[in-house]
Formats: sequence, structure tokens, C-alpha cells
Amino acid sequence: GYFASGDAKINQLYHNIIWGQKSNFLDVPTDCPQRDERLGWTGDAQVFARCACYNYDARKFFRKWLRDMSLEQRPNGAIPQIIPRLDWVSCACGWSDAAVIIPWQVYLLYGDRELLARQYLTMKRWIDYMYAQGDDYIHSPKHFGDWLGMDADFEKNRHDCKGGTNIPFLAYAFRAYSTELFVKISKILGMQEHEYADYTQKLAETKECVRAKFFENGMTTIMTQTAHVITLKFRLCEDAYLQAHADRLAQMIRKNGDRLTTGFLGTPYLLHMLTEYGHVDLAYTLLFQREMPSWLYAVDHGATTMWEHWDGIRDDGEIWSSSMNSYNHYAYGAVGDWLYGTVAGIETDEDLPGFEHIRFVPKITEKLSYAKASVKTKYGTVASEWHREGDTVVYTFTVPSGTTATATIGDVEHKLCAGVHQFVS
Repeated sequence: GYFASGDAKINQLYHNIIWGQKSNFLDVPTDCPQRDERLGWTGDAQVFARCACYNYDARKFFRKWLRDMSLEQRPNGAIPQIIPRLDWVSCACGWSDAAVIIPWQVYLLYGDRELLARQYLTMKRWIDYMYAQGDDYIHSPKHFGDWLGMDADFEKNRHDCKGGTNIPFLAYAFRAYSTELFVKISKILGMQEHEYADYTQKLAETKECVRAKFFENGMTTIMTQTAHVITLKFRLCEDAYLQAHADRLAQMIRKNGDRLTTGFLGTPYLLHMLTEYGHVDLAYTLLFQREMPSWLYAVDHGATTMWEHWDGIRDDGEIWSSSMNSYNHYAYGAVGDWLYGTVAGIETDEDLPGFEHIRFVPKITEKLSYAKASVKTKYGTVASEWHREGDTVVYTFTVPSGTTATATIGDVEHKLCAGVHQFVS
């Protein structure tokens, strides 16, 4: 992949994402390459997987590591938080769910149906484990929550790492999401309805349980940004209340000085959900935010890779801690898939994955004079670019042979065949 824009700080952010991946994707996706861990943390890998597959041809890398995961799966179906496993590790929502989420993202970016088939039993056993454990899993003290979210109760604990979002809510939410993906994958693999009907029912029951415990009058009672992001991404509320959740999320961000509070589980979906529900300008405001917590705060402090903590170095120069404070930790680099998919506008199609059908959906902003990206696929190079010429915007889309595409400019959708296409608006 390749990305560039008319803003030097955003380009440095992209550079940091790339170098974070380069230095951590060696045999296993390590969370950081420079301190006493260097471990294959599943949560870091799953939030970054989509971006990783835009940046590089990571298909074989993930196929190998997912094989490691299958070998390390416990007899009862549990997926360790770290692959390869260490004796002390357990399961955690959003971490162990990498068993389902990463194969799904690899499928979307490369169309690797065979990988879904190979990992199918691992996914099934993981989901069966979550339901078999019931409340013991939902309320497990081993969950990491919205790791390093900025809405924790820091007055009680300056180094509270689990964020402010209710952890059982997150455990239910990721159980629902993994189950939903498993049902989709079952259909893709041609399973008969009776073979996955039980999981369809479990998904419905999980959502009903979430709504009973954490919602009133259609709205979540958990007043954190991450709770709203996860509600939107996993569609935990009834459809009639999705826009209301997005609007309240936007209000929460503005009330916080146009700053995010999300951690490892909420951040990867934050800008996507704002964009999907009509708040793309606010998404760009967050991208360009320079105050902590933000992506460009680290850039302004000289970062050349991604930081583990939003506040790894505070405004007063004090570091978060002398331990567990990495400056090469790729998880928050997940924003890179929004740079490709929204700023430049190269998106996949769930029905025709691996860029067999390309969706060009760029969302322009006054903050940039241009943006461009390309991705080398098995069909050839897919490219998207837009730039300003006076009062007009010129769009250029490149569609390789053997593929089709649609380009959405404003509210108008254009069908594209192979070749280079240009539009002016």
C-alpha cells in the first residue's frame, strides 16, 4: 500500500504506522520490539489487522500466525491472550476474538476463502467456549477492557489501564460480534442453515441480554465514547436508535474539546462510525487534533513509530511510567485503514472481497489540498486520488483488469470498468 496527502503531519503519522508494522511483524505480530515483552498479543493484532493488510501483503504472515493460534487453542476451546502461549495467560474479550476477527479481515482484503475454511473449527470452538463459560467468562477479571482508554478513574489510580467502559458490556459485545461473523462465514462456506441456526439464535439472545442490562429506551446507559462506538459497529441497539447513538457520540466528543477518550477497543472503529453516520467533519477534526490525546500529539513530540499510550509523554514532559510505556506499539496505528478507506477512499466489498469489486468512497475535507493512495492486489494496482484545482475537486480512480468498481462522489454513484477514470466536481 501507499498513502500521501497534502499535510506533512498526516504523512508522518502514516510513516509511523508503516515503521511500527515493519519492526513488529517478524514471525509473530509482537506488540513492541524493544522492551521485555515482544509478545504476540492477540488484541493488538486484531485491531491492526485490516490496516496491516492494506500496508503490506500480510496474507501468508497471518496464515502462519493463525495456524499457531489453532495449535495453542486449549482443549476447552479457550484462545490465549498471547500467541505463542505463555503459561500465565488467559482469555480476554477483544483479544481472544482475534480467532474470528483476523480471518475475517484477511478474507475481506485478499478474498482468502480457504483460510476461513481452515480456521473454521478454531472459530467454532472459541465461540462455544464463551457460551459454555457463561457468566464466568463475562465477568472474568482477566479482561483488559478498553485498554488505555482516557476515561478511566485516574483520581483513584493514576495508572488505571482498563478504561472507563463497563467490562461485562464489552465481553457481551465482542461475543456477539464474533458470533455474527461466524454466522456470515458459515454462509460463505456454504453451510446449511441448520448447521449454524444455533449460533443465529445465540446471537439474538446475546443482543437481547445486552439491551436488557445496558440499555434504556433504546439507548445505552454507559456514557463513554467507546460504548457508543461499539454499539454502532456491532449494531447492539435496534436500528431505529443507531443515528441517535452516533449523534450522542458526536456530542460527547465536542463536549470533551473535540478530543477522543477511546482505548484499544474503541479507537479502531471511532472514525469509521462517525463517517458512516454523517459526522465525517468531526472525524477529520479528531484526525487533525494536536492536543493529547490524539494521533498528532505524538507526531508533534517527535514520534517516528506509534506510541502505546496516548499520554506516553505528558504536556509537562513527564513520561507515563518508566515501565509498560512503549514508543513502538502499533495498535493505535489502526487509524491507517481509515486513511486508505475514507481519506483516499479505497474500500473493499464484502460480497466480492479481495478487491474483485472495488468501492471508491473518498470523503474530502477543506483541511487537505489532496490525498492519494494505492494498493497492489492480485489483479493489479488499485489507486485513488483527489486534489483541488481552484473551486473544483478532481478525482482519479484506477481499476485493474479483471475487476469492477463503483465510485461514490457526493450522492452520485458511478459504475466503473477496468481503466483510469477521472471526475470533476
